[in-house]
Amino acid sequence: MFTSIFRHQRKYVLYPRHYSTEVPSPTKLLDQLHQLSVAVNQTQSVTGKRQILQQYPTCQAILKRIYDPHRRHFVSSKAVYAYMIKQNLKHQSNNDKILPTTATTTTDLLSATSEFTSLEALLDALSSRQLTGHAALDAILAFYQHHCTNTIEQQMFWRVLDRDLKMGVSIQTIRRLLMTNDNTANTTSATLPDDTDDVSSTPATIPQQELYDRRFMKVSLAATMRPVDETKLWDDIAKTGPCYVSRKLDGVRCITLIQYLDSQEAPHITFCSRTGRVFDTLGKVEQAIRQQLDKQDSLKWRRHDMVLDGEICVYPSSDGDDLESRKEDFLTTMRQIRTLKRQMEHPVYQIFDVIGLDVFRQGKGGPLFQERQQQLEDFIRSYQGDHLSLVQQTPVSSPDQLAVLKDKVARFGWEGLIVRKNVKYEGKRSRNMLKIKEWEDAEYLVQRIETGTMRMPDTGQQKRVMTNVIIHHKGNDVSVGSGFSLQKRLDYANHPDLILGKLITVQYFSESLGDSGNLSLRFPSVKAVYDDGRD
Repeated sequence: MFTSIFRHQRKYVLYPRHYSTEVPSPTKLLDQLHQLSVAVNQTQSVTGKRQILQQYPTCQAILKRIYDPHRRHFVSSKAVYAYMIKQNLKHQSNNDKILPTTATTTTDLLSATSEFTSLEALLDALSSRQLTGHAALDAILAFYQHHCTNTIEQQMFWRVLDRDLKMGVSIQTIRRLLMTNDNTANTTSATLPDDTDDVSSTPATIPQQELYDRRFMKVSLAATMRPVDETKLWDDIAKTGPCYVSRKLDGVRCITLIQYLDSQEAPHITFCSRTGRVFDTLGKVEQAIRQQLDKQDSLKWRRHDMVLDGEICVYPSSDGDDLESRKEDFLTTMRQIRTLKRQMEHPVYQIFDVIGLDVFRQGKGGPLFQERQQQLEDFIRSYQGDHLSLVQQTPVSSPDQLAVLKDKVARFGWEGLIVRKNVKYEGKRSRNMLKIKEWEDAEYLVQRIETGTMRMPDTGQQKRVMTNVIIHHKGNDVSVGSGFSLQKRLDYANHPDLILGKLITVQYFSESLGDSGNLSLRFPSVKAVYDDGRD
């Protein structure tokens, strides 16, 4: 349905630079976004992409809106297209979304343009839910009719609405490039050179004047341990000393930003997910943290900005106080932490790391893990309540010691183990932090598929592929997108009958809650497709 929209593109000349501080009109902004997209697609170099982004300063604000992980437009081009047909605004007989620029619209639609004279204003209204339902659709169509004057502008408008400019680069890379440009413009938060591995382990003595930008969280993530990783682990331990192994918790990851602003005595404390989504249900945890910060001997970094990293967990009251045998209730934690205007009753913040905010902002450096653990112990030691807990880190130097902990995973039904090498902080997925966990699998029938476009790694062309399959899990639709090869994605997009109605095995970790509150699957991946039925 959407392929014809991109057929007749005219070539644009790439302007050398766009340094005008003048706010561009919607039409000009869409043109510049197209030029930027074309230019970024023409280079594979990250440095080159960064330089190109710097040449389009007027596009920075809209790019940040599009690729902000916490913003949604709550409407897609597909939904607008369906509404367009329903309202008889489509004046072509084929499946092209492009409308003639002279198409007649209703008086109501035309009047809607007076409120949205900029693309940013329209997107902000959609993201904030000031516009919903038919009002949102009418405003989008009115803006489209008024400001999208040619095929290129129309094409870019749909892509902006879908938050995908198809620039041939991952969303995470775009976010990093935007953050780099921000830091380049602001010398107070300049990034380290690429060959620098450390920043000062002592936090800056000058309080931060602005809150940390949560859009660009540099959070440490564990990689799955492979046999080759375990072999390398013992080699590293022989050279550098023990690693540290802890129980992998089945909770909700929680990053705590503690910042002292200006001359304020009390710090500003923000709880958020690893992507920066704010949690406002942790009042009891906040009170406990402030209690510890008020103690003179709580931490040698007192009055300095820092970050706590851990997981929020809820434990069934029937589990007792045995730390090894009690199990986290993930579904209850998810329900409670998402509940608006209601504080969690019994949250336990299981903390496993503390990082200076300067180090966290850079995403690397600072003290070794062992030293950070000592600082964390100093912070937690005197706490007597129920809402803060230090995750136990067990030094491990041999396979036999690791085997003892693996046995506990099976005996107590733990989610798994986390193995950390004694290294400086790394705000990315790293093989210096490894996870050992068990998976479950089950068989499902493929109900339907969803397709989209993907850039081919060998030719750079955009081709239609199957992005994910939809299965039914306990009466609920669940999307599964991992586990398919590129060739299979191409085959299933061109011949859906090869996968529709087929039995597949899906590997997953556990049940979860979807955005709508229905049961879903955590980390689902297709393990096998039975083309001719199950044996």
